[in-house]
Amino acid sequence: MMQHILLVLLCIFFYHNSDDFSSTDRGPQSGFLYLNISKIYTNKLTFSIKNTKGESLCLMKEGRIYFDSLSFDIIEEDFKYRERLKVEVLESEYGLLIFKCIRFTKDVYVVLVNNQEAYIEKDKYEHLLKFKTHPQYLLSTYPIPSSLSPIRMTPSDTGKVIEKYDQYTYTPLEVTGDWIKVKTSKDCYSGETLPKKDITGWIRWRRKGKMIIKLAYRC
Repeated sequence: MMQHILLVLLCIFFYHNSDDFSSTDRGPQSGFLYLNISKIYTNKLTFSIKNTKGESLCLMKEGRIYFDSLSFDIIEEDFKYRERLKVEVLESEYGLLIFKCIRFTKDVYVVLVNNQEAYIEKDKYEHLLKFKTHPQYLLSTYPIPSSLSPIRMTPSDTGKVIEKYDQYTYTPLEVTGDWIKVKTSKDCYSGETLPKKDITGWIRWRRKGKMIIKLAYRC
């Protein structure tokens, strides 16, 4: 039981902070780009991100990340370089490096780094990358309900709020518009026991194009 509780406590440290899911981000080519940073680190592979001028923004090589004349250990020193590499999610210890992808062409992914457009070569790094649409991204997380966005019986702001929803952890089932359908997770929970019957309901994740919930990435 304690193992489950500790795992859930870990969960709160890995959440999505972005509040911009505007309509311009919802095209078929926009979404999120996952980089397999663990594979890069373990196998000492090379990976680079370029700015709009085609210049190197940062380079990962031999287990280190380089910014001009500065370099840091990719895993052990991410706290030293995260201000130089502002992305959607950076938790290298857990293998998490996620870019917000604006669009892509046959040659490159256009992502946001430090709130600016940056380029990642598709063919060169395809074996290290995984693109997810907005629904796919949401379905790979643990949505965290709150008083601002509780779990309701129906996908409506007037839907009845489910009692004691904040005592459990939830996994997503489907995304419909601004709502995520969730159910209690049997593998990751914080209470002493699971509810006798699965709790299933809806969480509003977006309002007027803005993200209004937190998302945990690990149980």
